[in-house]
Amino acid sequence: MCRLVRDGAGDLWNRFLRFTQKAAAAEFLDEGEPFLLTEFYFNRPKHMLVLRIGQDSEQSNVSVCFDLAHDLDRFRNLTDAQLQSLVVSSPKPLRKIKANAAPTMTPLDDVPDQLLGDLTQVDIVARAGELHSDDALKARLLAAYEATKTVYEPNEHVEKNIYEGFAANADEHLMTQFHAMPWENRHTLASQFQNPKFGFLAKRLIFAHDPNCLPLACQQEMSAHIHSRIAAPDDSGVKWTTLTKARSECETLMASAAAEELSLLQGYHEYLTAKLAALG
Repeated sequence: MCRLVRDGAGDLWNRFLRFTQKAAAAEFLDEGEPFLLTEFYFNRPKHMLVLRIGQDSEQSNVSVCFDLAHDLDRFRNLTDAQLQSLVVSSPKPLRKIKANAAPTMTPLDDVPDQLLGDLTQVDIVARAGELHSDDALKARLLAAYEATKTVYEPNEHVEKNIYEGFAANADEHLMTQFHAMPWENRHTLASQFQNPKFGFLAKRLIFAHDPNCLPLACQQEMSAHIHSRIAAPDDSGVKWTTLTKARSECETLMASAAAEELSLLQGYHEYLTAKLAALG
């Protein structure tokens, strides 16, 4: 499929490649010109003519764009509450674009007429210019976006902290150093990360490779962490698979397993039972 696109639609292919680079996508968005955004829902494309009006206050790589299919006058005289209700209604007038997610964007001059909808290029340019010059409306739209966006609560588990921003430059530099060092020396960097979650992940990686590459105190810390996860009581409400949950699921499968599967499941059951016994 990629070869067909590359060989039959070179301009389209080059645009795809261009926006796989975060810097190129961000530069295009910063131009402040209307463009066609294509997103896919249930494997079907949805095309929207949009204009960037600002960025997310917490994620600098996320641009907020206004769908120019919407009449601007509809938004101007609303109360804050009404505006917030409208920006989350369907079809949504605001779209988020992540510069690092290879967005599918097409300059207005390259958009086929059949994708312009009920608007002409002249209409789109005029509406984009009107919005671009209306700083008050853009500010209110961005405020409504911020007030209605999903807020992710801090999570106690490091794997769930993906919504808490990107690594600082200093931490990114330490990550590069970490992967270049011999395993037995990597623990010296764990305490130097500005964000403690990266230091914790560093110790977990080292522990998974070879616990003996960590100082004794760190080995004990990682062992205690793993024990608390796999030995959590059934009534603790944890969402991950514990040893007792795994054994219960194994027993359920054994009850209806075919003969050739039963032997394998019995081996798993014996292993899990031994692990539970070792935990005391």
